[in-house]
Amino acid sequence: MILIDIHGQLAQKRRLSEYADNVMEHLMPNYQGDTVIDVYVKNHLSYQAAGYCHGDDYAVTIELAKNSCGEPYALEELALTLGHELVHARQNIEHCCDSEPDHEQREREAYSMEQKLFEKFWCY
Repeated sequence: MILIDIHGQLAQKRRLSEYADNVMEHLMPNYQGDTVIDVYVKNHLSYQAAGYCHGDDYAVTIELAKNSCGEPYALEELALTLGHELVHARQNIEHCCDSEPDHEQREREAYSMEQKLFEKFWCY
């Protein structure tokens, strides 16, 4: 089972949590392990990044920025970024693309899926 916990102040946190649950169920429908994904919503991240993901098959940490360069992200932009980072969470859980040269492959997959996930699970 995958448990997703969203930390931080955020409007519509419940909707974002349901979105994350639906995305992970879609990405890993037959997953039998026990993994906790902690999502920390912060005012801003280093290097003005929209999100970060790190972890392994037991615990994954995702960081999401509410702002970049002083401009707030819309809730839809946060959801799109969360979808991207959840693809990375699946990659971490499955230990795929673990070597440094595979970083580009990890990003290509996450970018190719983020809009599809957003449209399927956010814009229903």
